[in-house]
Amino acid sequence: MPPRNGHFTARRAELATLRDRWRQHGDAPHGPLAQVLYGPGGIGKTEIALEYAHRYRDYYDVVWWIRAEQEDLIRDALIELGRHLELHDLRGSDSDHLIQSTLGALRTGVPYRRSLLIFDNAIRPEIISRYLPEGGSHVLITTQYLGWRGTLPAETLNVLEFDLAEAVEFLRHRVPLLAMTEKEDRRITATADEERRRTEAVELASALDGLPLAVEHAAAYLNETEVTVGTYLERFRRVSEEFFIPDAEYPHAVAVCCVLSQNALARQALALLRTLAMISPEPVSGDLLVQPDLLDELPEDLRAVLSSTLRLRNAVRELARFSLVRFDGVRNETQIHRIVKAIVQGGLGLEGPRAEERHRHAVHVLLAGTDPEGPEREENDAVYEMSRPHLIPSGALTSDYAPVRALVINQVRRLHLRARYSEAAGLAAFALQSWRRKLGPEHLQTLALATELGVALQRLGHGEEALQLNTETMTLLRGEYGVENDVFLACARSYSTGLRAFGQYREALEWDEQWLPLYVQVFGWDHFQTLDVLSDIAINLRCLGRYEEALKNDRRTHDERVRTIGETHLRTLDSQFALARDLRRLGRYEDSLDELIQINRTVEQRGEPLRLPALMYSMDLGVALRRTGDRKEALNHLEAVLNRHLALVGAQHRHSLGVATNLVNDRRLAKDLAGALSLGERTVRVWTDVVGGDHPNTLAAVANLAVVLRLQGRPEEAREASARARAKLCEIFGEEHPHCLTVSANLASDLAACGAVGEAVELGERTLGLGRGVRGEDHPFTLATAANLALDHRAAGEGELASELHRRTLAQYREKLGPHHPETREVAQHLRIDLDVEPDYV
Repeated sequence: MPPRNGHFTARRAELATLRDRWRQHGDAPHGPLAQVLYGPGGIGKTEIALEYAHRYRDYYDVVWWIRAEQEDLIRDALIELGRHLELHDLRGSDSDHLIQSTLGALRTGVPYRRSLLIFDNAIRPEIISRYLPEGGSHVLITTQYLGWRGTLPAETLNVLEFDLAEAVEFLRHRVPLLAMTEKEDRRITATADEERRRTEAVELASALDGLPLAVEHAAAYLNETEVTVGTYLERFRRVSEEFFIPDAEYPHAVAVCCVLSQNALARQALALLRTLAMISPEPVSGDLLVQPDLLDELPEDLRAVLSSTLRLRNAVRELARFSLVRFDGVRNETQIHRIVKAIVQGGLGLEGPRAEERHRHAVHVLLAGTDPEGPEREENDAVYEMSRPHLIPSGALTSDYAPVRALVINQVRRLHLRARYSEAAGLAAFALQSWRRKLGPEHLQTLALATELGVALQRLGHGEEALQLNTETMTLLRGEYGVENDVFLACARSYSTGLRAFGQYREALEWDEQWLPLYVQVFGWDHFQTLDVLSDIAINLRCLGRYEEALKNDRRTHDERVRTIGETHLRTLDSQFALARDLRRLGRYEDSLDELIQINRTVEQRGEPLRLPALMYSMDLGVALRRTGDRKEALNHLEAVLNRHLALVGAQHRHSLGVATNLVNDRRLAKDLAGALSLGERTVRVWTDVVGGDHPNTLAAVANLAVVLRLQGRPEEAREASARARAKLCEIFGEEHPHCLTVSANLASDLAACGAVGEAVELGERTLGLGRGVRGEDHPFTLATAANLALDHRAAGEGELASELHRRTLAQYREKLGPHHPETREVAQHLRIDLDVEPDYV
């Protein structure tokens, strides 16, 4: 929460009403227990909410203050709340699901039962309603806008001006010149001086119409200048006649008091105030304001005050003494009241457009100056968060200043790199519309922003929209700037990602290999963009079943990333994760498990919650455990991983579907055929909805489900499903692709279960021959195919051939996986081995 206002006075009735209403409700579980403080700007709604929060904080386990003027700030606050409460073990996931996780915890009261959320200066009820827990929490909303009852269940409290007694009490409490003496406080007959004090307080309170913000400004002015009340009133009446802005959204008396306070400021403090009026009414870091290297680009009256932290703080403290800003010395942050901001900004407008534009440009210079120009680097996150709340309110998104537009592009990139896809897309779409109109669709910064928007849209699941945007952007980039432009190359990579998402792996590989030499030429081998493309090529190769080539590319990428950014950077871990996948596809199960254990240990040592990719590391650890024979541990692990995914990113997220597709196999191996069938059928349906029925990942889910159907005694359905998956996979990849070989081996088992032993032997022979050439003689999947073929030979009456094949295969199993591996034991018992397909790109 913001610090408590030590000068808070009166408002007893409002505080009592808030408390009594919630006491009457109790801890009702249905609907948010919301109360709305409604009233015009400057009436004191925020101060009442703040006083309530501080006064009754001991009643609550959780009190969280949310600045609600911008939707992004609401989302940030709820995500940050979840992090503080350690509600989710994942950060950087899709922000919508992180928010729902936080709200769900508040609703259920786990881990904390009593909570109070305060949405300060809410603008639109329909937005706020999206971010309320569905019961349990107390919610306090401050707003200037009526009409909340039709949007959410809430009780409204109309905050009025101070009555005369309250205003007088405030002034006499706040201003020593008007303070009540001890004798007067004890209701002893007042002296003439004491009567004068009371009369002056009444006269001043009456002139200010009881407006709390006006009363506060007047009190601060009297304390700082030590003028008499009579002199202040004389100046107030004169300025009231001179200063008037028509259709202002704030009371005239407040504006007059603010102007009087501005007139009393030193030159440097006034220049700072005018600059703060161009920024958001959110806290502004002193590190954003003091940037000595930028002084030459700032207006002359700002240079002195922003030349050092000492001068800035002296000016800020002067503004705070006049109650024009709040200063938090612990956080080194300054915050201007939104009404003061509007008044100061309106006053600049009266001086002409150039006065306002001069200070707005200064803000854009300062914002741009904070850009570390490295959105890829995690260590820059805090710096980017320092400027992000001020981009929209300052007009940076529509600025003529190119460096601040570059900051906007980097902010969008950083957001989608941190999996804040909704925020990235929203910010980019808002700016892109303006830039296309103002700069033109062919401007390089317009196209750079469009490229980043394409990435965000792709990650949000809007694949077709992203692919179309990328295509249009690349066409313009190629025509205007050529293919050697770094923006074109970034867009080209985004386009490749879109192809891969649609399962067009061969096209994506051709595309990436076409442009890789140009990435090397423009950036060099060790640049992050070149390494990203090399990593993408490896993904394409892996999806196409070319595992040795994928391993070679991933090793090179991993080694370069270790050298340039270190072993524990998330991008390096991504490369190590890719290596683990390559090794597992090659049948090197123990090596893959070792890599994944190390990756997950590194994630723990980083001392931060898991990001979404890191949760995928955890999923692959479960698959690796199954491959090495730790089936029970694998099952328990993947069940937990799926629950995390469902809670945090939802059932339709590709990562959730990837976990579910793998978990079907673990349940099958644990003899939970009903659970495997239910999950398998649901997973196929959702994959079909998300990517289509012919996508390789959907076909992988179909193939795994077919095994369950056969084991449930439905061999004909299994045969049909396997045959359909095999036909489509062979059409996409060719018969020698590992996935096709896996489904072919399972189809042979389906044929045998249907009594078509001859067909099973024929398909098994062909699959084994292809498998030995593609995967190698001792790959576990090749051995499983051979073991199953031996069973089918025996069923066909070819006992000698079956015995020899079984003997040789069992020896290879013992050599490859060890004598105690479950599959080795099952082969020794002449049991059939069922294979599974892992989804490749999710």
